[in-house]
Amino acid sequence: MSKNLILANDTASLRMALILLDNAAEILMYRKILSEFHYNEFYENLRGQAKSAMPPDIFDKFITDHSVPEVIAEKNKKKILKYFDEKITFLSDAIGLIPSPSGAVLSSLHRYRNETYHRDIIRNEILRPIAILYFELGACRT
Repeated sequence: MSKNLILANDTASLRMALILLDNAAEILMYRKILSEFHYNEFYENLRGQAKSAMPPDIFDKFITDHSVPEVIAEKNKKKILKYFDEKITFLSDAIGLIPSPSGAVLSSLHRYRNETYHRDIIRNEILRPIAILYFELGACRT
């Protein structure tokens, strides 16, 4: 659908393509993060059980030797689930799924989408290239 909107090449269609592509990117990130948080709960339970069953020095060695990941605090989880840039940072820095340059581009595209969607600021000279770039970033993931 987004491809057809881009091909229509009028302002309304390009704006809609940008909004749809941005929404798709956020949903895909959200789903991946929920999956990662599921693993986080597993490690949180593992840490809790190990901590209660082992003396502190052995627990520390167990965590280090087995490379048990850090547990994400509930406050941080909420920020990650709520904010677009936090999603990018988590998927880029914490799990390495999004390369930093791609993350920077996604963040910029999202800011432009916000400008377009929330403030009705449309820069016609770059609307189409931005929509195409967003489309291509998504196509590279499949």
